[in-house]
Amino acid sequence: MGATEVRAKEANIQITVNGQRLGGTFATVHDLDIKPDAKLDKKRFPGQKRAVGDLDVMGVDFSFKHEKRDHSWKTLWKMFEDADENGTQMPEVTFAISYSYRDAPGNVRTGTLHGDMVLKMDSANLPKDGYLGGSWTGFCSYWT
Repeated sequence: MGATEVRAKEANIQITVNGQRLGGTFATVHDLDIKPDAKLDKKRFPGQKRAVGDLDVMGVDFSFKHEKRDHSWKTLWKMFEDADENGTQMPEVTFAISYSYRDAPGNVRTGTLHGDMVLKMDSANLPKDGYLGGSWTGFCSYWT
């Protein structure tokens, strides 16, 4: 009997900007970390023995890294930089993450990060050896 966990090679990330799929540099996205931005308030009113929870979901924080295969990383950064500088609408970015489950062949589930997405380039590194890379953080409204 084999392992049933999903390995990294069984997940695929597809990034689109303004409806066009990004390739090149963004075909090698790795270390994707998704964190729901939510707050859990607990309230207890007079006469109640136990608190009541109230979940406030504000959106999704995420981060990822990539290896540079072309100059598309700089083009994407320039789109966000120009929109901020000119006071225009940010590019419409969507991340689709597809998971293939080994214990159910053909069963692929896709989660999408979308809605009012903004990205910030954290670093564009030039390591001593190995491949050039970069890292980004971002925020969006939904993870569906």
